[in-house]
Amino acid sequence: MEGREAEAHWTYTENLGKLADRPPASGWQVMESIATRDAMRRSLVEQMRDVPFLLMPVCSVVAFPHRDRTFSLFKAMMPVTIFNLLGLRR
Repeated sequence: MEGREAEAHWTYTENLGKLADRPPASGWQVMESIATRDAMRRSLVEQMRDVPFLLMPVCSVVAFPHRDRTFSLFKAMMPVTIFNLLGLRR
């Protein structure tokens, strides 16, 4: 990323600044996080075994102008956050 920040999405660079004082994650920490995510995904899929589909909103706010920061993007996307974090998309 260094030297190419202008090519990144603005939400990424905005959040990257919040992590500037933390050391980078080790390879082991990344693998532990992936294993935890996979276990959570497996649990959710098992619980949804009899649910053929979910119909839900993607965003909890109406369309907004590009780079509008009058609301929390994280809160606006809350309905689908768990599915994005678990890598469940179609």
